[in-house]
Amino acid sequence: MTMSEVDKMKTAAATAVHPVGIGGDLLAKLQTGIANSRAQTVVTGGKPFLRMLRDGVWVYGQRDEEVQEGSSWAINPLSLGHGWCCWPNNPDGGSNKMLGEHMVPMFEPRPPKPEPIEGFPFTQQFSCEMRCLDGEDQGTEVLYKVNSVGGTNAIQKLLETIQRQLADNPAYPCPVVDLMTDHYDHPKYGKIYVPVFDVVGFCDMNGRVLQGNPQPIPAQSKPEPEPTKAAKPAREPAKPAKPPVERPTRAAPETPAPTARRRPVRR
Repeated sequence: MTMSEVDKMKTAAATAVHPVGIGGDLLAKLQTGIANSRAQTVVTGGKPFLRMLRDGVWVYGQRDEEVQEGSSWAINPLSLGHGWCCWPNNPDGGSNKMLGEHMVPMFEPRPPKPEPIEGFPFTQQFSCEMRCLDGEDQGTEVLYKVNSVGGTNAIQKLLETIQRQLADNPAYPCPVVDLMTDHYDHPKYGKIYVPVFDVVGFCDMNGRVLQGNPQPIPAQSKPEPEPTKAAKPAREPAKPAKPPVERPTRAAPETPAPTARRRPVRR
């Protein structure tokens, strides 16, 4: 290496741009802030959303995969969350996109109700994660969020059941439920379906069932369709819209508040 080349290297090193990091108190504050934010945030991990359609059919994911009737789902009590959400109320059929949300784990105090967004108030919301234990959806994990009156009532009954189980046998804290529906007749909107979580047993955090005896259904089969229904096609990249499906439920109660009753399942 010649002297001219050495001089060039020294000059390049002297004029190089060195990275500027974060140090001192600002670094400590940032690290603490990130840790606190992660601890107070409900991380969904990209799980598909579980929801109940207006016709009482349970579906999950962007393609509205229909939940197999009779399948059992374990609820993770550590995933229970509560908080607030803000949805616009557009009677003219405008955009219905969530404007805001503030959720925390249920083992933390519910946060204060946020101020309205664009004049729309926040309403209370609950959430939980579930895992299917059998059937075609076995192993599927979903996230359920609800802020409706019917959904809130179903969650409150579920919380009461979990509370009793944690006091009696915390080694098996996960309720195993069948996803059911109930309905009542609204004077203006007609038949209104509400969710029902029919607790059929309890399991540990690994899915081992202690109480109850949910009858397993074949892992790769679906119940035979009724004569008036078309057979459900295999899972496809895109699915056509489904017509409303009548679910066998009990007769409408005299009062708007329905009582949970397990509907028949096809094994």
